[in-house]
Amino acid sequence: MRTLNIASASLYLEENELGINPLQSARWLSLAAHKGHVRAQAQLGDLLFNGIDGIDPQPVEGLMWLTISHQRSAGTPDGDWVDELFNRAASVATSDQRAQANALAARLSPQLASLNQ
Repeated sequence: MRTLNIASASLYLEENELGINPLQSARWLSLAAHKGHVRAQAQLGDLLFNGIDGIDPQPVEGLMWLTISHQRSAGTPDGDWVDELFNRAASVATSDQRAQANALAARLSPQLASLNQ
């Protein structure tokens, strides 16, 4: 089901598929991210951190998801590209945003740790 959620999210980011609909894409990514899908966590984090048409930047929540995916993807095939997204966001986030995101990630990570990737 997580794969279906992320595939659905991708369809809403492609003009030649279902058309560009960032809100629908964020919805599907959020569903998959909450179910433990590392790629969805990274994509959602990047989308929220930077914002996109119709979605204002939410740097703390975005960095929280990027932090979670960064931790969970270490040593996996997804680790490199997730690290790139995480490092890019962390380098421009304020120290307060990073601290808030780390605190949120620390609270949510244990819930996600028991989920399969």
